[in-house]
Amino acid sequence: TTNRIFLSTMVKGSKDDLKIELWSARNEYESVQIAMRSDSTITVDKIDCTELKHVKTGEKIARKDFEVRLAKFVYVNHNTKRTPTSELDGIAPGWFPDPLEDVRMFKFSGTRSFLATWYVPPNKGPGEYSGTLTIKTATNVYRVPVVLHVWNFTLPSRPSLFVTNWLHINQIESQYKVKRGSPQFWAIIDKVAADMIDHRQNVIFTPLSLIKSTRLPSGSYAFDFKDYEKWVQIFMKKGFVAIEGSHLFHPGNSYDLYHH
Repeated sequence: TTNRIFLSTMVKGSKDDLKIELWSARNEYESVQIAMRSDSTITVDKIDCTELKHVKTGEKIARKDFEVRLAKFVYVNHNTKRTPTSELDGIAPGWFPDPLEDVRMFKFSGTRSFLATWYVPPNKGPGEYSGTLTIKTATNVYRVPVVLHVWNFTLPSRPSLFVTNWLHINQIESQYKVKRGSPQFWAIIDKVAADMIDHRQNVIFTPLSLIKSTRLPSGSYAFDFKDYEKWVQIFMKKGFVAIEGSHLFHPGNSYDLYHH
Protein backbone atom coordinates (compact mmCIF):
# COMPACT_ATOMS: atom_id res chain seq x y z
CA THR A 1 0.00 0.00 0.00
CA THR A 2 1.06 3.60 -0.59
CA ASN A 3 -1.19 4.93 2.20
CA ARG A 4 0.52 6.91 4.93
CA ILE A 5 0.70 4.95 8.17
CA PHE A 6 0.50 7.14 11.26
CA LEU A 7 1.57 6.37 14.82
CA SER A 8 -2.09 5.85 15.69
CA THR A 9 -2.97 3.71 12.65
CA MET A 10 -4.47 0.38 13.67
CA VAL A 11 -2.96 -2.56 11.81
CA LYS A 12 -5.14 -5.45 10.68
CA GLY A 13 -3.97 -9.05 10.54
CA SER A 14 -1.27 -10.85 12.50
CA LYS A 15 2.29 -12.06 12.08
CA ASP A 16 0.93 -15.44 11.00
CA ASP A 17 -0.75 -13.85 7.95
CA LEU A 18 2.38 -12.21 6.61
CA LYS A 19 3.47 -12.90 3.07
CA ILE A 20 5.04 -10.61 0.48
CA GLU A 21 4.21 -11.18 -3.20
CA LEU A 22 5.38 -8.75 -5.86
CA TRP A 23 5.49 -8.50 -9.67
CA SER A 24 8.30 -6.69 -11.47
CA ALA A 25 9.90 -6.10 -14.83
CA ARG A 26 13.66 -6.38 -15.16
CA ASN A 27 15.57 -3.20 -14.34
CA GLU A 28 12.72 -2.13 -12.05
CA TYR A 29 12.37 -1.36 -8.35
CA GLU A 30 9.44 -2.90 -6.48
CA SER A 31 8.52 -2.00 -2.90
CA VAL A 32 6.16 -3.13 -0.19
CA GLN A 33 5.21 -1.17 2.93
CA ILE A 34 5.22 -3.18 6.15
CA ALA A 35 3.61 -1.87 9.34
CA MET A 36 4.40 -2.97 12.87
CA ARG A 37 2.40 -2.08 15.98
CA SER A 38 3.20 -2.32 19.68
CA ASP A 39 1.54 -0.70 22.70
CA SER A 40 4.90 -0.72 24.50
CA THR A 41 8.32 0.43 23.31
CA ILE A 42 10.23 -2.26 21.42
CA THR A 43 13.55 -2.29 19.60
CA VAL A 44 13.94 -3.56 16.06
CA ASP A 45 17.55 -4.77 15.94
CA LYS A 46 17.74 -5.75 12.29
CA ILE A 47 15.72 -6.09 9.10
CA ASP A 48 17.26 -8.22 6.40
CA CYS A 49 16.40 -10.47 3.49
CA THR A 50 17.97 -13.56 2.02
CA GLU A 51 18.92 -13.59 -1.62
CA LEU A 52 15.92 -14.39 -3.78
CA LYS A 53 16.30 -17.69 -5.66
CA HIS A 54 14.56 -18.70 -8.89
CA VAL A 55 12.39 -21.69 -8.03
CA LYS A 56 13.32 -23.54 -11.25
CA THR A 57 16.73 -22.38 -12.45
CA GLY A 58 18.36 -21.45 -9.15
CA GLU A 59 19.32 -18.02 -10.49
CA LYS A 60 19.63 -15.45 -7.69
CA ILE A 61 18.79 -11.82 -6.98
CA ALA A 62 21.52 -10.77 -4.55
CA ARG A 63 21.07 -9.33 -1.08
CA LYS A 64 22.77 -6.12 -2.27
CA ASP A 65 19.70 -5.49 -4.44
CA PHE A 66 17.53 -5.26 -1.32
CA GLU A 67 17.11 -2.10 0.76
CA VAL A 68 15.08 -0.99 3.77
CA ARG A 69 13.92 2.56 4.47
CA LEU A 70 12.12 3.67 7.62
CA ALA A 71 9.27 6.17 7.35
CA LYS A 72 10.22 9.16 9.51
CA PHE A 73 7.81 11.76 10.85
CA VAL A 74 7.65 15.50 10.24
CA TYR A 75 5.36 17.98 11.97
CA VAL A 76 2.69 19.49 9.72
CA ASN A 77 1.13 22.72 11.01
CA HIS A 78 -1.88 22.82 8.71
CA ASN A 79 -3.53 20.91 5.88
CA THR A 80 -3.68 22.12 2.30
CA LYS A 81 -6.38 24.76 2.02
CA ARG A 82 -9.69 24.11 0.28
CA THR A 83 -9.14 20.34 0.27
CA PRO A 84 -12.05 18.04 1.19
CA THR A 85 -11.43 16.08 4.37
CA SER A 86 -12.00 12.85 2.45
CA GLU A 87 -8.93 13.62 0.32
CA LEU A 88 -6.56 14.32 3.24
CA ASP A 89 -4.06 11.70 4.39
CA GLY A 90 -4.41 12.97 7.97
CA ILE A 91 -5.59 15.92 10.03
CA ALA A 92 -3.08 18.64 10.92
CA PRO A 93 -1.55 19.87 13.12
CA GLY A 94 0.30 16.69 13.87
CA TRP A 95 3.09 14.29 12.94
CA PHE A 96 3.00 12.91 9.39
CA PRO A 97 5.17 10.12 7.91
CA ASP A 98 7.02 11.45 4.90
CA PRO A 99 10.81 11.11 4.44
CA LEU A 100 12.32 7.66 4.07
CA GLU A 101 15.57 6.99 5.94
CA ASP A 102 18.06 4.21 5.28
CA VAL A 103 18.01 2.52 8.70
CA ARG A 104 17.49 -1.04 9.90
CA MET A 105 17.62 -0.54 13.68
CA PHE A 106 15.12 1.61 15.57
CA LYS A 107 12.88 1.87 18.63
CA PHE A 108 9.18 2.63 18.50
CA SER A 109 5.82 2.38 20.19
CA GLY A 110 2.47 2.70 18.47
CA THR A 111 2.64 1.97 14.73
CA ARG A 112 5.71 2.35 12.49
CA SER A 113 6.18 1.37 8.90
CA PHE A 114 9.10 0.74 6.60
CA LEU A 115 9.55 0.14 2.90
CA ALA A 116 11.28 -3.02 1.72
CA THR A 117 12.52 -2.60 -1.86
CA TRP A 118 13.99 -5.05 -4.35
CA TYR A 119 15.80 -4.14 -7.55
CA VAL A 120 15.68 -6.65 -10.41
CA PRO A 121 18.87 -6.40 -12.53
CA PRO A 122 18.35 -6.36 -16.31
CA ASN A 123 20.14 -9.69 -16.83
CA LYS A 124 17.83 -11.79 -14.65
CA GLY A 125 15.64 -14.48 -16.16
CA PRO A 126 11.85 -14.32 -15.96
CA GLY A 127 9.90 -16.42 -13.50
CA GLU A 128 9.32 -16.81 -9.79
CA TYR A 129 11.95 -16.00 -7.16
CA SER A 130 11.56 -16.72 -3.46
CA GLY A 131 13.29 -15.86 -0.22
CA THR A 132 12.70 -14.74 3.36
CA LEU A 133 12.50 -11.31 4.97
CA THR A 134 13.58 -11.34 8.62
CA ILE A 135 12.61 -8.81 11.28
CA LYS A 136 14.57 -9.25 14.50
CA THR A 137 13.46 -7.53 17.70
CA ALA A 138 14.84 -7.77 21.21
CA THR A 139 12.38 -10.54 22.04
CA ASN A 140 11.29 -12.15 18.74
CA VAL A 141 12.33 -13.03 15.21
CA TYR A 142 9.67 -12.72 12.51
CA ARG A 143 10.21 -14.47 9.18
CA VAL A 144 8.15 -13.36 6.21
CA PRO A 145 8.06 -15.39 2.96
CA VAL A 146 8.85 -13.33 -0.14
CA VAL A 147 7.76 -14.23 -3.67
CA LEU A 148 8.87 -12.03 -6.56
CA HIS A 149 7.50 -12.67 -10.05
CA VAL A 150 9.76 -11.28 -12.79
CA TRP A 151 8.15 -10.55 -16.14
CA ASN A 152 9.91 -11.29 -19.41
CA PHE A 153 10.69 -7.71 -20.43
CA THR A 154 13.15 -5.03 -19.37
CA LEU A 155 12.55 -1.37 -18.60
CA PRO A 156 14.94 1.03 -20.37
CA SER A 157 17.62 2.52 -18.15
CA ARG A 158 16.79 5.99 -19.42
CA PRO A 159 13.07 6.64 -20.02
CA SER A 160 11.90 8.54 -23.10
CA LEU A 161 9.26 10.33 -21.01
CA PHE A 162 10.35 13.56 -19.31
CA VAL A 163 9.88 13.16 -15.55
CA THR A 164 10.26 16.00 -13.04
CA ASN A 165 9.67 16.50 -9.32
CA TRP A 166 10.49 19.94 -8.03
CA LEU A 167 13.47 20.18 -5.69
CA HIS A 168 13.65 23.36 -3.60
CA ILE A 169 17.02 24.54 -2.30
CA ASN A 170 15.67 26.06 0.90
CA GLN A 171 14.23 22.67 1.84
CA ILE A 172 17.66 21.05 1.37
CA GLU A 173 19.22 23.74 3.57
CA SER A 174 16.58 23.29 6.27
CA GLN A 175 16.48 19.48 6.27
CA TYR A 176 20.24 18.85 6.23
CA LYS A 177 21.38 22.01 8.07
CA VAL A 178 23.81 23.00 5.31
CA LYS A 179 24.64 26.40 3.85
CA ARG A 180 23.96 27.01 0.19
CA GLY A 181 27.18 26.77 -1.84
CA SER A 182 29.18 25.05 0.90
CA PRO A 183 31.06 21.76 0.27
CA GLN A 184 28.52 20.00 2.50
CA PHE A 185 25.67 21.43 0.41
CA TRP A 186 27.17 20.20 -2.86
CA ALA A 187 27.83 16.75 -1.36
CA ILE A 188 24.13 16.47 -0.49
CA ILE A 189 23.08 17.66 -3.96
CA ASP A 190 25.33 15.03 -5.55
CA LYS A 191 23.64 12.27 -3.51
CA VAL A 192 20.18 13.63 -4.27
CA ALA A 193 20.95 13.68 -7.99
CA ALA A 194 22.17 10.08 -7.88
CA ASP A 195 19.03 8.92 -6.06
CA MET A 196 16.76 10.77 -8.48
CA ILE A 197 18.36 9.31 -11.59
CA ASP A 198 18.25 5.81 -10.06
CA HIS A 199 14.49 6.21 -9.75
CA ARG A 200 13.90 7.40 -13.32
CA GLN A 201 13.77 11.19 -12.90
CA ASN A 202 15.50 12.90 -15.81
CA VAL A 203 14.48 16.58 -15.59
CA ILE A 204 15.70 18.85 -12.79
CA PHE A 205 14.03 22.04 -11.58
CA THR A 206 16.80 24.67 -11.49
CA PRO A 207 16.01 27.89 -9.58
CA LEU A 208 17.30 31.21 -10.86
CA SER A 209 18.22 32.13 -7.26
CA LEU A 210 21.43 30.15 -7.86
CA ILE A 211 22.57 33.09 -9.98
CA LYS A 212 24.20 35.77 -7.82
CA SER A 213 23.36 39.28 -8.94
CA THR A 214 25.23 42.47 -8.00
CA ARG A 215 24.16 46.01 -8.75
CA LEU A 216 27.16 48.09 -9.77
CA PRO A 217 27.70 51.77 -8.91
CA SER A 218 26.95 52.60 -12.54
CA GLY A 219 23.45 51.18 -12.11
CA SER A 220 24.06 48.14 -14.28
CA TYR A 221 24.14 44.55 -13.00
CA ALA A 222 26.76 41.81 -12.87
CA PHE A 223 25.76 38.13 -12.70
CA ASP A 224 27.73 35.22 -11.26
CA PHE A 225 26.62 31.88 -12.75
CA LYS A 226 29.16 29.71 -10.88
CA ASP A 227 26.65 27.97 -8.55
CA TYR A 228 24.06 27.70 -11.31
CA GLU A 229 26.57 26.03 -13.61
CA LYS A 230 27.76 23.67 -10.89
CA TRP A 231 24.19 22.59 -10.18
CA VAL A 232 23.58 21.91 -13.87
CA GLN A 233 26.86 20.01 -14.24
CA ILE A 234 26.11 17.72 -11.27
CA PHE A 235 22.72 16.67 -12.61
CA MET A 236 23.78 16.36 -16.23
CA LYS A 237 26.74 14.15 -15.27
CA LYS A 238 24.33 11.84 -13.43
CA GLY A 239 22.34 11.35 -16.63
CA PHE A 240 19.63 14.03 -16.55
CA VAL A 241 18.54 15.10 -20.02
CA ALA A 242 16.85 18.46 -19.41
CA ILE A 243 16.98 21.47 -17.12
CA GLU A 244 13.66 22.99 -16.04
CA GLY A 245 13.98 26.72 -15.43
CA SER A 246 12.10 28.45 -12.64
CA HIS A 247 9.72 31.38 -13.03
CA LEU A 248 11.36 34.53 -14.35
CA PHE A 249 9.30 36.86 -12.17
CA HIS A 250 8.94 35.43 -8.67
CA PRO A 251 10.23 36.62 -5.26
CA GLY A 252 11.75 33.19 -4.67
CA ASN A 253 14.15 33.73 -7.56
CA SER A 254 15.84 36.64 -5.83
CA TYR A 255 19.40 35.94 -4.69
CA ASP A 256 19.16 39.01 -2.43
CA LEU A 257 16.07 37.60 -0.71
CA TYR A 258 18.09 34.65 0.59
CA HIS A 259 21.23 36.57 1.54
CA HIS A 260 20.06 39.88 3.07
